[in-house]
Amino acid sequence: MAANTLPPDTVDRAVDALSPTLSRLRTLSGAVTGSLRPTAFWIAIFLPFTYVPLLASGFATDHVAAFLVLLASNVVAFVFGHSHNQARAERDE
Repeated sequence: MAANTLPPDTVDRAVDALSPTLSRLRTLSGAVTGSLRPTAFWIAIFLPFTYVPLLASGFATDHVAAFLVLLASNVVAFVFGHSHNQARAERDE
């Protein structure tokens, strides 16, 4: 029994129909990434300054799950924002 396949012209038409949508999604993704990356970078820089007061006040020991969410948020911000201005820094060297 032969596999159920689509004719090549059907696939080409589908790709052509989706091309403008994919292009718009790439543009939107670039815009969102471009604006969120600097924000994530600065969050990763300043969020650790909140740890000392939280630890000193006992909040971190009383609300361990919330403190772990804060730490995880810092890791996510660090990973997402790590390449902020990296191209400019390489260009300046």
